[in-house]
Amino acid sequence: MKYTEWSRTAEEWLMLTTPVALLMYYILSKLSRKIFQLQREQIVFSLVATIVIAPALTVGLFFAALGLTFYEPQKEFDQKAWSKDALHRFRMADDLVEKKTIEGVDTTQLKTIIGGKPITKTDTLWIYYIGTGGGVFLDHFLNIKIKGAKTGSVSHTAHEG
Repeated sequence: MKYTEWSRTAEEWLMLTTPVALLMYYILSKLSRKIFQLQREQIVFSLVATIVIAPALTVGLFFAALGLTFYEPQKEFDQKAWSKDALHRFRMADDLVEKKTIEGVDTTQLKTIIGGKPITKTDTLWIYYIGTGGGVFLDHFLNIKIKGAKTGSVSHTAHEG
């Protein structure tokens, strides 16, 4: 994903900040009545606090929502869970890659460990589809380089579906 896809113009940030600012102003004006006696102090406090806090809160909420959208829960590789839950194998893929569980094994042994059939199979590369999730319709793949009758490097990739 390119940075420019997530960059925002000043007008877009203003549109995002306005509802947050209005809600904050309402809440702070109610709170300020309990703190300040004079109406002028209440208004000044509410405006200044809203102007300072609302943009930071908006950015924080935006990135929290973005993080939740692309969150991928990770699990340790478990051969039984792998064979039972084909659509969520991507959750275990990073563990397979990091621990190099299937690197350097015989291709026959590979079939025993992860089962299934690759969606792409050449003399040098096997690609397995390992589910969809962890974001806005991301398809996950396990890419296994083949060297002779043994596996080489293994990588986990995700692409928008």
